[in-house]
Amino acid sequence: MSDTKEQLSPEEMNKALFVNMIMMFSSSVLQHLGRIPDPGSGQPHVDLQAAQTSIDLLDMLENKTKGNLDEEETQMVTETLAALKMQFVQVSNAQGDTPEEPAESPAPEAAPETAEAKAEPQVEVPEESGNRTRFHKSYD
Repeated sequence: MSDTKEQLSPEEMNKALFVNMIMMFSSSVLQHLGRIPDPGSGQPHVDLQAAQTSIDLLDMLENKTKGNLDEEETQMVTETLAALKMQFVQVSNAQGDTPEEPAESPAPEAAPETAEAKAEPQVEVPEESGNRTRFHKSYD
């Protein structure tokens, strides 16, 4: 018995894996939005925070791969994200929550800000120092 299975080139394999990863994130979002039942319980469960995190990860992936995907891959990511964000808004509204719009990319954890740190920086008029212009910020 001979193996008639055709071997994929590394490029074709990477494309297939990329599509698989996008579908995996998509399924995760749909499960967290209650659109796909939880495999463990068989019941739908809504977890907006988990759904938003998966959407944020896809947004980050889209941004990080910009210019490195072919037209078909780019279209798939863009259309998948648009559909998932629409589903997120629909479920959020149905839940009565006022959703925060999914971020473009996940923000790193930040320490709690003090009132001083929240103030808008004031940029002072530049000082001429030789050939260099110097700007000063203050957080008064």
